[in-house]
Amino acid sequence: MNKLYQFLAMVCLVVTLSIAGLCLYLAAKGRLTSENQAVLVKLLRGERLVDTPTQPTEQPTAPKAILAAVADQPAENAQEPDLWERLLERRQAELRYRNDQLEILAKLVQRERDDLRRQRKQWAEEIELTKKVAADSGFQKQVKLYEALAPKQVKDILMNQPEAEAAGYLAAMSKQVAADVISKFRTAEEQQRLQNLLRLVRQTG
Repeated sequence: MNKLYQFLAMVCLVVTLSIAGLCLYLAAKGRLTSENQAVLVKLLRGERLVDTPTQPTEQPTAPKAILAAVADQPAENAQEPDLWERLLERRQAELRYRNDQLEILAKLVQRERDDLRRQRKQWAEEIELTKKVAADSGFQKQVKLYEALAPKQVKDILMNQPEAEAAGYLAAMSKQVAADVISKFRTAEEQQRLQNLLRLVRQTG
């Protein structure tokens, strides 16, 4: 009998600890509601649990709720143009703008090329004229005459001559005379003229 009592006491202790552990678990999970507490008390008392019928509460189904929400919202998609059509129109507008910019840039490049071509042609003509002037028999006599004049006088003569002809004379002069004449080009206009003459001199040399 003692062993039987000990066994029953052990069983009661295990059950009590199990129920206590279940209470702690439900409390930790936030599920220890009043209904669960009543069930646990019945278990501790050894009472029989009786299922009580519950009336199902009617809840709106998901499709009904979605339909109601959609019905409350304005049909914005029906009022706006198609999104893809608007994106396509914007893309086409951007392409047209870029094509226009490319055409403008191509015209500018072609204009620069034409100007450079004309300038090169003009320089070639001036160089040929300079060479012809230098080959003239009376050219050397004229050079000797210029070298006998004052540098300022020679500068004034070169300012009034065509650039190709003036560059030919400047190139044919001795280095010292040419340096003295060059030193007399002082104003902005004279300096610009001198730069053109020196460019022709370098190209013909």
